[in-house]
Amino acid sequence: MAREYIVASGAALFDQPLKGLTIRENPNDEERAEYVVAVDWKNTVDLGDARKFPGIFAIQQVTCKIYDAKTVEYLRKAFAVASNSSDT
Repeated sequence: MAREYIVASGAALFDQPLKGLTIRENPNDEERAEYVVAVDWKNTVDLGDARKFPGIFAIQQVTCKIYDAKTVEYLRKAFAVASNSSDT
């Protein structure tokens, strides 16, 4: 749960100056609390160099597993990320 998340500096997420206040709502309710997922960024680009193609898989949720093979292959090539059996 978000209340248990520790940021890279070793401090608790809830001790950070967060802009969105809803993350602190229902911190002890496993079904209603917000959850945080760490992202290990392998590569990034400036917004002006955003990678895209017609038909690319996109979703508004913050995180999701991408099952669309064309999108996965495109992203691996665009960001020079090797295939990893744990990624599929």
